[in-house]
Amino acid sequence: MFRLITRNLSTIQTKNPRNPTAPSPNSNPLNSSSIASYLIDSFGISPEKAFAAIKKLNCRCKLDIKSDKIKARRDLNAVPSFFASNGFTKDQISKIITKFPRILLCRPDRTLKPKIDFFLGAGFSRSDLARLMSDDVEILQASLNKRIIPFFDFLKTILYSDKEVIAALKQTPRLLHYSAEKRISPNVETLRGFGMPEHRIYTLSKAHTRILLCETDRFRRSIERVRDLGFKVSDYSFAVALQCVSWLSAATWEGKVVALMSFGLSEDQILSAFKKKPAVMIISEDKLKRNMSFFVSRVNWSPEYVVSEPRLLGFSLERRLLPRTLTLEVLLSNGLISDKSFNHRVFVMNESRFFEKYVMRYQEEHPQVLEAYLAALKQQH
Repeated sequence: MFRLITRNLSTIQTKNPRNPTAPSPNSNPLNSSSIASYLIDSFGISPEKAFAAIKKLNCRCKLDIKSDKIKARRDLNAVPSFFASNGFTKDQISKIITKFPRILLCRPDRTLKPKIDFFLGAGFSRSDLARLMSDDVEILQASLNKRIIPFFDFLKTILYSDKEVIAALKQTPRLLHYSAEKRISPNVETLRGFGMPEHRIYTLSKAHTRILLCETDRFRRSIERVRDLGFKVSDYSFAVALQCVSWLSAATWEGKVVALMSFGLSEDQILSAFKKKPAVMIISEDKLKRNMSFFVSRVNWSPEYVVSEPRLLGFSLERRLLPRTLTLEVLLSNGLISDKSFNHRVFVMNESRFFEKYVMRYQEEHPQVLEAYLAALKQQH
């Protein structure tokens, strides 16, 4: 059954604000060399990126200094000044211009201000908005009335508030690359058709928004596969399993299965671990192998015992597993704990609880425990 996921995944995929110092407007004749100097001197853009941006500008806009339309936009500082006045840093403005040089020719009061006002009105802080727009210039190119506002309106029907929509956007900025009507809405209706209750749709949309961007037919087949594996559509684990099946390629999935089987695990044991903690299949193949090898070789646990608590495979080897192992080894060698204490729980408990129970309680009589723990942590920095 578990290997069938790989084949079905294959089927699914096949079918489917420092103000920038800028020259005065009159010193910006629109030619390649002067624009390059402007970008380099004002924003610290490298010559290579500056001329690449100019190439895009010339290609996309057919820049011609004799054009009346272009002459009307000769103040190349208008857009950077607008961004700076709205809290964008020099580096953020540089990123935007490098990725989207054509923006220098727009009229900010007409094309940029309405978008800025909308996002600020929805609840974005200026710093968050500057970060969002500089990281993803698609938002600056998207139509406010045809894409952004309809997107917000739709997401509010399932997330209920501007605050939650903003949180979803921060988590998955590329949401705005898609049409809510053509992509996200059909997927939400598909979930309803499979019987997912509204509170679970809310939870999934909030915590795993990226799932909703799947192509609709593939999304439906992924739901069917997760359901056939025994997950209940009303459970939270269904959403995590759906995320795995929807977004992992067949090759990536197969690689992780093979990696775990190389330690002697059966497909049924891997399936059991997946059903217990679906996020185990989101862990990289390299990390799965490193952590499993650590527990088998260093801690001397069986692979079956390790996957009975799949969370172990997702922990940081350097920051958690090794420091705690070294600490426990000192405790064992001094007879301060028994072998039975060396179990899942010592790795799963949070850092403050572990430090209190296995380090601080021995500080006075056995200072070597604290020394071992701190030494292991120091090695990672």
